[in-house]
Amino acid sequence: MLKLSNDRLCLTVDAAFGARVVELTDLATGRQWLVPGTPCTEVGEDAVYGVAQAKGWDECFPTVLACAQPSCPEPLRDHGALWGSPWAVDLAEATRLETRYETAEIRFVRRLTLDAASVKAEYRVTNLSSAVLPYLWSQHCLLATLP
Repeated sequence: MLKLSNDRLCLTVDAAFGARVVELTDLATGRQWLVPGTPCTEVGEDAVYGVAQAKGWDECFPTVLACAQPSCPEPLRDHGALWGSPWAVDLAEATRLETRYETAEIRFVRRLTLDAASVKAEYRVTNLSSAVLPYLWSQHCLLATLP
């Protein structure tokens, strides 16, 4: 687990599990902004994202739902290739973290930066192949809403 923190926020990322943000806490109030939960273990190609997996902040790419894509030899899995997959850590500082998921076809990079009481998320996606890459991306962030 990788932690970012400043005087207002604490953010924890599980790089080994799709760079999932598992904690986003406002240190002034103690409020946890994300739905918490225990780690998932079923992340295979046939995994289905359901209630037990619904927590934190995930990145869905190149799809959100399981589907067939004519340009891909295999069907795309629920929540895409990034979910539950290990990511590389390219930069880890007290208030900034850059993680990367890469295959022969794509490079997906996310940089998170804490700035006072704000989180800035920057994304960069690169198609490393010569083929057209149709995609759908979703920042799948489950907020722990309160009255």
